[in-house]
Order: sequence, then C-alpha cells, then structure tokens
Amino acid sequence: MTLTFIPVDRQARIQKLIKEKGIVKVTELSKIFGVTELTIRRDFDVLEKKRVLERTHGGAVLRRRAKEESHYAEKNLKYNSQKEKMKDMNTEFNLKTVDENKWELTEVYSNKFSHPKKVRQPGEPLFSTFNFTNPTENEKVNFIITAVKCEINSIMMEFDNYKTVKLPITLKKNETLKYEGGDKAIIYSSNWEKISTIDIDESEMKLKKGEHSVTFDCEFKGDEDAKAKIEIRLFGTSDKLIIEH
Repeated sequence: MTLTFIPVDRQARIQKLIKEKGIVKVTELSKIFGVTELTIRRDFDVLEKKRVLERTHGGAVLRRRAKEESHYAEKNLKYNSQKEKMKDMNTEFNLKTVDENKWELTEVYSNKFSHPKKVRQPGEPLFSTFNFTNPTENEKVNFIITAVKCEINSIMMEFDNYKTVKLPITLKKNETLKYEGGDKAIIYSSNWEKISTIDIDESEMKLKKGEHSVTFDCEFKGDEDAKAKIEIRLFGTSDKLIIEH
C-alpha cells in the first residue's frame, strides 16, 4: 500500500525533511514517497530553483546550513492514522533507525516562545513565563535558545517554579544553544557551525506528563528590540515503520 502525494505536496514534505535533517538522499526519498529516483531528482530541480537546497552526489543538503550526517528512512505507511500524520505539514517528526528497513516515527511537540529585552518598570518583572504540555510520562525536555540581535548571558530556566536550570554561558549575536538529550548541549554559530559544548544535568530535564510552566530570564547586551527565542521540544510515543517489499 503506497502513500501518494501530488508533486507540490511531495516537494513540501522534502523541504520539511531537509530542514529538519540537513541532508537527504535520492534513494531514501524514492522509498519514502514510492516514486522513481528520477521523480525525486526533478523535485530537487524545483527546490534548487527556489534556493532551498544544494545538490550533492546522490542527494542534497540544506542551502547555507551545516551539513550534518543523517540517516533516516520511511516506509509505505500501514495505518491510516500514520498516513494522516504524515500529510499534516504542521506536524513535525523524528525518524530513528531501528534495523534494516525498520524505523521509529516519533511526533515532536514544539513550543516556541520569545523573551524580549525589557526596560524595568515599577512592579513589573523582567522575566517571562510560558506554559506548555508534556504529552508523555517522564519525558526529557529538549530546548533551543537563540540570541536575536544581541548578546545574552546569565541564562536561567525554571520549570514549575521549583526546578532551576542555570546556563553559565554567553551567547553572542545570533548564536544558538541546542540541547537534544544527554549530558551536553551544543553552541552553534549563526551558520550552524559547532562552536563548543556545555555540560547539562540530564536529571533536571525530566518532567512528568501534563501541564507545565517555564520561567525564562537572561541579561541582554545589544539593541533595544533584542530578544531571546526559546523552543521547548518534547516527544510523543513512537510508531514502528516498516518498508514492505
């Protein structure tokens, strides 16, 4: 059973995948979408003209972004619920290789916030508080923090008014701190080049299922319209995917 996309939808999905993964391969996309490799190359032609990607031998990379090695694949989806998820362009997924022709499809719950530079006013806090939902039990929070038009330091996140995560670093203008689990977070330049890593206490990043809040604060050095962009990333349950021959 094959999940069929019209060309414009298939190209939109390829664009989304390449933005998430950084690199895609013709052979894998051909399996994912159930079309010929020639069709995928024609899709690349369209996306290259739109300045979305750059062609490589056997695939393509995201234009002007770091080239990260990545393995991902898909199958012709067996269940209608999975097919509907893949058709929804507003839904983000993580693909993890389990075995040959087998992968895990996990829905990503992305919560994006903005903490602007504020001028202190009587009785008004300088921090910002945001709410989000954790869809699964004891899920570890991933996060992305970007310094926009400024330099930021003394970064602090407090979850549910009791669990405090302090990040003793300075992010220069347009640099990004990205945490994807484990005991390290990575600092990237504005061009997504790896600069350095910092230590993270993984135990502090675990949250129970349900509603949560995060309070964010930092010190700014830069333009009056400077801000910090924060993305809290959580993951749903995983579905197993198999390509059937």
